[in-house]
Amino acid sequence: MRKVKPLVLPFFCEGYDRDEAEKQVKLAAESLVDLGMEPEVAPMICDVAAAEAASKTYNPYNYDFCVIYTTTWSEPRLACVAARQFFGMPIVIWCLDEFTYQGRRTEMSAAPACAALRGCLQEMGVPCEFTVGLPLPQKAADKLIAIGNAAR
Repeated sequence: MRKVKPLVLPFFCEGYDRDEAEKQVKLAAESLVDLGMEPEVAPMICDVAAAEAASKTYNPYNYDFCVIYTTTWSEPRLACVAARQFFGMPIVIWCLDEFTYQGRRTEMSAAPACAALRGCLQEMGVPCEFTVGLPLPQKAADKLIAIGNAAR
C-alpha cells in the first residue's frame, strides 16, 4: 500500500527569524515522515506572489491532504490563495506554539495566525482540522494519521 502523501504549505512573515521558521518546517516534515507519510514541502510562502505561485504549482490530485503550516504571524488571505484548490479535500492547519529560542521560551505569533485562518476558512464553509505543537501531541498525531489514511 502506498504511503499517505500530504502537501505542506509553509507560511512566514518577513521580519521574523527565517532560519528558525525553516527549522520548524523541517521538523514538521520530519514528524510527518515519522508518522509513515511521504510529505512534499512547498517553498516558504510570505507574500501574494508566492501564494499565487503555490496555487498554480501543486495539483491537488497528487496529494491526499493539505497541511497549512504557519511558522509565524501570517495573513489568512495568503493561505486562502495558496490552498484554494485544496478546499474540496482535507485540510489541516498546524503551527508551533512556544519553543526555546536562544535559550528562552518564545513564540512567533503562529498560533494567533492559525486561529485567524481557521475562523476565516470556517466562515467560507471550508472544513479543516486545527493542531498546535511540535512535536505533535499523541492525540494530534493519531488525528493526522486517521485523516491521511481516510484521504488516501
